[in-house]
Amino acid sequence: MQLVYNSEIYQKAINTIPLKRTYTSVVILKTFSTRIALGRLEKLPKSEQHKTIIALFWIFKGYI
Repeated sequence: MQLVYNSEIYQKAINTIPLKRTYTSVVILKTFSTRIALGRLEKLPKSEQHKTIIALFWIFKGYI
């Protein structure tokens, strides 16, 4: 299945990520286009990696 990053499922997943709305990874995903957001997530410090993995897993689990 191909991911459509602006689909309703994708947007719903972003809005239901089980992390605080103020976490950097969630803010980035909600604020920027997918391509830019993924680039910025990659550059986050190690201390943010765990939350980023949770956020990305939450988004992609809907497509599995």
